[in-house]
Parts: sequence; C-alpha cells; structure tokens
Amino acid sequence: MPTSVFAMCLLPIAYFAFYWLMNQRKVMGDNMPRGARRVLWNVLMGLACLGAGIGSLWSLYLKLKWFGIFLFVFFLVMVAAVHYVRIGDKTPSSAEGSQ
Repeated sequence: MPTSVFAMCLLPIAYFAFYWLMNQRKVMGDNMPRGARRVLWNVLMGLACLGAGIGSLWSLYLKLKWFGIFLFVFFLVMVAAVHYVRIGDKTPSSAEGSQ
C-alpha cells in the first residue's frame, strides 16, 4: 500500500515534467507540435496533470489526513526555494565573480 501512494504522489511530477518538456523548443527541436496540435496536446496534458494532481492529493489525504497535505505544501515550498536559489546563482554579478 505505501508503494502505491508513493507512486501516485510522483505521477503528477512526471506529468508536469513532460508538459514542460513538450513546450521547450531547445529540447524538441523540429519535432515540437505546432498550431492546433500543440493546443490540443497542451489541453490534454493539462487535464492529465490536473487529474493526477487531484488523485495525488486525494491519496495523501486518505492515508495521512492533513499531515499529507502539509507534506505536499512543504514539498512545493522547497521546490520554489530551490528554484529561486538556482536563479540567484545565475545572476551576472555572481558569474563575473567566478571568473
């Protein structure tokens, strides 16, 4: 049972990563969807992300109640903190100091 809850919690992360990658021209190159196909793909991936996210929160709530929701919010805060720390590392002033 713990394995299925863990997998369900990781599923939205994978879906959001695929969603992000499908919209990166640097990664997809000429294979990136265009026009109506891109809109359809983004809508369908958005719905999949939403469904997986709701399922993840639901499974966390069923197993851990509000502590599970707290863990989810804590995870989001940590992701945001790491993201902003990494952006801070790429500022021009820090790049000049490392040379």
